[in-house]
Amino acid sequence: MDYQKFINYINKKNAFGYSNGIVLKKCGPGFAEAELLPSGISNSNIGFPHIHGGLLFTMADSVAGTAAMTSGHICVTLNSSISYIKSATRGLPLKAVAKKIHQGRSTGVYDVEITEDGLPIARGTVTMFMLEQRVEDTMK
Repeated sequence: MDYQKFINYINKKNAFGYSNGIVLKKCGPGFAEAELLPSGISNSNIGFPHIHGGLLFTMADSVAGTAAMTSGHICVTLNSSISYIKSATRGLPLKAVAKKIHQGRSTGVYDVEITEDGLPIARGTVTMFMLEQRVEDTMK
């Protein structure tokens, strides 16, 4: 797989990630890294200056799915859990890194860590279900 081509494709075609400000920065076999630059709409809906937990969950799910697709298959989330460690409030870029724990024929499990300025904000585990459809077929 041409990973730079894949990064460009994801950043161009992933409208959901793009609309939430999530940008894929790096990827390789079983690995992906994304960044989010918080904006005013990233804050919690109750008026506190904290990044909304749903946005962090979306970021974790997106980066895990991208790491899973480096296997060559389109995937969907089968199960996901996240622990929020600390509030992200400083307006600094958030970084999410997904790393493969296990990759089988039909499922993959990924560890995700989200940090702000190197400090842990959230950590999760995402299980992806691999579809028969190939990533390269969708990139044509």
